[in-house]
Amino acid sequence: MLSPAAWGDAEPGAVSQQQSETGVWLRRLLVTQFRCYEETELRLGAGPVVLTGPNGAGKTNLLEAISFLSPGRGLRRARLSEIDRRTAGAQSGTRPWTVAATVETPEGPRDLGSGRDPAQADGAAQGNGGRERRLVRVDGAAARGQQALAEILSVVWLTPQMDGLFREGAGGRRRFLDRLDMVARLQSACDGAEGPFPKVDLGLEGAVEDWLRGGPALAAEDRLRDGLAARRRQDAESGGAGLGPHRSDLLAHHRAKGVAAELCSTGEQKALLIAILLAHARLLTLERGAAPLLLLDEVAAHLDAARRAALYEEILDLGAQAWLTGTDVADFDGLAGRAQFFSVHDGTVQEGAAAP
Repeated sequence: MLSPAAWGDAEPGAVSQQQSETGVWLRRLLVTQFRCYEETELRLGAGPVVLTGPNGAGKTNLLEAISFLSPGRGLRRARLSEIDRRTAGAQSGTRPWTVAATVETPEGPRDLGSGRDPAQADGAAQGNGGRERRLVRVDGAAARGQQALAEILSVVWLTPQMDGLFREGAGGRRRFLDRLDMVARLQSACDGAEGPFPKVDLGLEGAVEDWLRGGPALAAEDRLRDGLAARRRQDAESGGAGLGPHRSDLLAHHRAKGVAAELCSTGEQKALLIAILLAHARLLTLERGAAPLLLLDEVAAHLDAARRAALYEEILDLGAQAWLTGTDVADFDGLAGRAQFFSVHDGTVQEGAAAP
């Protein structure tokens, strides 16, 4: 059984009614047995958080830990047992990882916790069909599922692994799209953005979309039903439906250049991704009344000075608690005095910027 400290210290159902003036943000983060971290606790303010330090120090691990305060497989999509902290000569799985946070919301503080099920020794999902299981607690009580996290906290991230999103297969773009709003609404948010990030034209490509563009919705429904019936045996053998809206692909074009995103330069693709992410954050802010947490891994180093400044101003205007990582503290000069800085070295975190 996981200790109460690992899950947050509130009694079940005990939620303060103290109002927060700055939306939704992490006041306290506790990470235990998570990759390179044995136990690390951060006390935080409402504004942006900057993590600086050398490569391999553990900066991205902290972002990954925060991503498990939302539903899904986290920003690395790792197996739960792979995340357990490993030390020389020790076996993993003796103490499963946990992530806990006190989240300030307009209704008052909430305690969230998540971690690998301790009943699953060394990642073996005993009695669960071979599947690993993640536990979730909200305000000290066990939650019925991961969706309980999304009702309190929204998390959006951008990592270097996503830089190839426009060039690689459709699967990655579908996962990206799953975390975004409907394309038409996202397009509207992109159109309303000002600043140095490029305008992007978005669309969906797939069989269902082609049918809808070529005829009435009822005819598209008939074609989808007939297609699924014709593929039933094939889909049963493959373990999934090969036809349907879940197979659609996200399209993106650099509007000013009239060029598909996959044909743009690496820097332009990064700028397009940031433009889409910021538009998504604005939509979530309007819908939920509070900005999402933004996890931005190694973003600043790939932007010129004008776009770095624009990104920081957008984050501050949103009122978002953005978590930014980088190796060079000079890349975050635009946030000096307006963000909380931490230095990360060998799985330890100290308040204050890392030495240049």
